[in-house]
Amino acid sequence: MRTSCVLLFLIPALTFGDDRLPVGVARIDITPDYRVRLSGYGNRREESDGVEQRIWAKALAIGDDQHGVVLLTVDNLGVPEEVNGVVARRLKERFGWDRSRLAVCSSHTHSAPMLTNVAPTLFGMPIPPEHQRNIDRYTRELTQKLVRVVEEAIKARQPSLIEFARGKVGFAANRRTANGPVDHDLPVLRVTDAQGGIRAVLANYACHCTTLGGDFNRIHGDRAGHAQ
Repeated sequence: MRTSCVLLFLIPALTFGDDRLPVGVARIDITPDYRVRLSGYGNRREESDGVEQRIWAKALAIGDDQHGVVLLTVDNLGVPEEVNGVVARRLKERFGWDRSRLAVCSSHTHSAPMLTNVAPTLFGMPIPPEHQRNIDRYTRELTQKLVRVVEEAIKARQPSLIEFARGKVGFAANRRTANGPVDHDLPVLRVTDAQGGIRAVLANYACHCTTLGGDFNRIHGDRAGHAQ
């Protein structure tokens, strides 16, 4: 893999108002302690060979009970709506927040466990029943962990300052079309506490998490995991 030198240039931070907002932050380890098939590459059809890097789900709750929202980030290929629905129902039951106040975002790493009903035809052949059992098991466990981390973030809200800036990094490339469109913007959201300590950093960059390749069969957050 070719390494790149990344330069980050941030514009002056934009602060959202003079008043601090209630913000809660929580994270939970979603690394399985058993072998499970990984998603992302169709040629990789054996269960995982161990853990190279632990993977996480993280929740950011912003605002009060009347107007609050939750952003949930997950180190995996993608989260199915069946799982999102369970988290949303729990959010409604526990706090009275409706589905529109929850956003679930995946890092799209290709080195995290497969979930039930996410790219089920990826491998071009039926998944063995013993593999499917572990996929289903991990999906159930992940669902409960996502519920837990959302609840913890909401309960952990405290007055915080939110700042936003936008940078530029140049390593993303269009893998389909030579000289095709790319998005080199790097928006960054920073949350600090009353003493100025950093509570959370949220960043988004349009670059595929495929740096490890299809021969790599260990759990890993890929490029996004290293960035975190």
